[in-house]
Amino acid sequence: MNKEKGILKNKMQRKLLTIITVFALVVTSLIGQSNLTVASANSSSSQTNYVGPAKTMKDGAILHAWCWSFNTIKNNMKNIAEAGYTSVQTSPANACVVGNGGSKAINNWYYIYQPTDYSVGNYQLGTESEFKAMCDEADKYGVKIIVDVVANHVGNLEQASNNLKACGQWYHTTKSIANWNSRYEVTQLALMGMPDLNTQNKGVQNYIRNYLLRLLDLGADGFRFDAAKHIELPEDSGFGGDFWPTILNNSAEYQYGEILQDSCSNEAGYAKYMNVTASNYGMKLRSAIGANNFSTSNIMNYDINVSNDKLVTWVESHDNYANGLSDWGSSEWMNDEQIKLAWAALAARKATTPLFFSRPVGGGGQTWDNRFPGKSQLGDRGSDLFMDDEVAAVNNFRNAMVGKSEYLRNPNGDTKVLMVERGTEGVVIINLNYNEYSLSSVTNLQNGTYTNRTDNNNQFTVSNGRITGKLPARSVVVLYGSTPVVSPTPTPSSDPDAGSIYFTKPSNWNNTIYAYIYTENGSSVVKNAAWPGVAMTKESNGEYSCNIGIDVTSNTRVIFSDGNQQSPGASQPGFILTKGGHYNVDGLNPTPTTAPSGNKVTIYYNTGWSTAYAHYKIGNGEWTSVPGVQMSNSSYSGYKVITIDLGTSTNLTGCFNNGNGDWDSKNGSNYYFASAGTYTVSNGNISNSAPY
Repeated sequence: MNKEKGILKNKMQRKLLTIITVFALVVTSLIGQSNLTVASANSSSSQTNYVGPAKTMKDGAILHAWCWSFNTIKNNMKNIAEAGYTSVQTSPANACVVGNGGSKAINNWYYIYQPTDYSVGNYQLGTESEFKAMCDEADKYGVKIIVDVVANHVGNLEQASNNLKACGQWYHTTKSIANWNSRYEVTQLALMGMPDLNTQNKGVQNYIRNYLLRLLDLGADGFRFDAAKHIELPEDSGFGGDFWPTILNNSAEYQYGEILQDSCSNEAGYAKYMNVTASNYGMKLRSAIGANNFSTSNIMNYDINVSNDKLVTWVESHDNYANGLSDWGSSEWMNDEQIKLAWAALAARKATTPLFFSRPVGGGGQTWDNRFPGKSQLGDRGSDLFMDDEVAAVNNFRNAMVGKSEYLRNPNGDTKVLMVERGTEGVVIINLNYNEYSLSSVTNLQNGTYTNRTDNNNQFTVSNGRITGKLPARSVVVLYGSTPVVSPTPTPSSDPDAGSIYFTKPSNWNNTIYAYIYTENGSSVVKNAAWPGVAMTKESNGEYSCNIGIDVTSNTRVIFSDGNQQSPGASQPGFILTKGGHYNVDGLNPTPTTAPSGNKVTIYYNTGWSTAYAHYKIGNGEWTSVPGVQMSNSSYSGYKVITIDLGTSTNLTGCFNNGNGDWDSKNGSNYYFASAGTYTVSNGNISNSAPY
């Protein structure tokens, strides 16, 4: 118990160091920037922005640093962090069989999966002190360490440690599995003839658990359990045991088991105790990229009866690559381009914890014999693909989009283009075509101009629910953190003051509100968008707003709806549209003709700009000249302030800029202040009070 308390104390100290260090890294990258448009921490790309690791390991991506030594991982920690990985998975850290005279040829990798004892350090990866130094370096960047643990078997009887032999009947058998459809044989007989540990034996359980505790004490954060489906569950009738409840009772933040799916893998049973792998989904992705077809109907489901948030997924694993396990689909045939495109489709999504497998330098993409081309030795870093600009951009996108919903679409039904949208804030777009693709698609993204965060920093525009731009051939495009289009009056209409309209919905309407705006010209109707129109934005005061987007005449009308109910009703003409008008289901709200006492708006604006301007219009009046009225420093640190007299009006519409071309117009919808009072604007939100 004292040892476990010490581990928890050490982990809390490391967590505090992590928070301080990562905060400093993020603040450094944010200086002089606004919103999510930050200076890149990856020197290879000005657009692949470092946003820091995900707060929890399950939300971030794992780099499988396969065969990298502890020192190699430590020396590459900055690259790993900047490439957006939340965790690094090491190869097994235990003492292992020394095969082929201790040769460092990478095709001898499998000896590390043949334990001889459960102590930290081996000839392939390094010493215990080097393991600790790696963990200490990871803490500086907020990166977590996952250790691969081989708890199912040992390498051979001769080299097994005396400590294991002292546990009594410490192994089941050396008889190999013959019937792979039998739960008994799969869990109680030997995998490839290697002695199967007696995992029901309390002495064996405690010995392995103490190994895990030692790894945690040295700085590890989680574990991956190799061949986990070959160890029985408590509910396995006649041969069940409490191995998993015993060893998983530790302070690790994240633990998962390798469950390669087949007829008796029982993934749901293992998921009661730990996270599990979804190996069939990797095979599905490899099949999709091989067929050059990313149909959403095909790649949407993970094909496993386990909650998505308990899954670990991959494009390929070391077994698929190095062993060529045909039952789970070999992967050595894929080239780097195919891996990148498939990884983007996987890692951009909301659910599962994706794992990126680091191949040896020059490996794969040609023939089976090219798995181990001889350019890497055991302990060396793998290929540079793990920090490629497109891979890194997707990883950082994933970290920035934690908690956002997902929506997968093939634009216009084209299965060679996949859009993975996250809420209304970002999208990853994958183009499988071998030529440039002109994108014009409906989207959930907020209006604005977005810059691709890969080295190909081309721009895309979102307006009225449609995204347009050019996708380079065979590329990944990563968009989030839009920049408002700057114009003398920031509205999307040819009318320089098309303005906005506002609507208060009834309580029994749904929360998604649309404005269908049209102009009657004899028998013709000019629509702002197909029915039901443009989705409106909910303001902090409960009203919904949208830019009008077309020139307003005496014949311009508007119909409001929630997709089911509408006002005015079916077959009735819309309300006459008034710029800046506030509507309810009965039509246009009346505007007071006299100003109430103290009819002023005071706005505190949170910004890092040294100079800030408020560009606004009062009621239905004219916009101020660009850049607007300069704001003053306030008594609240980080806030500018301005007070505006509304006169006889009741509301104000505005946006902010720094006078040098940087704007905050709430992604083109502008900020709306419905009445006199004091407001705070911070991170795109309005609150009805002063700061703090």
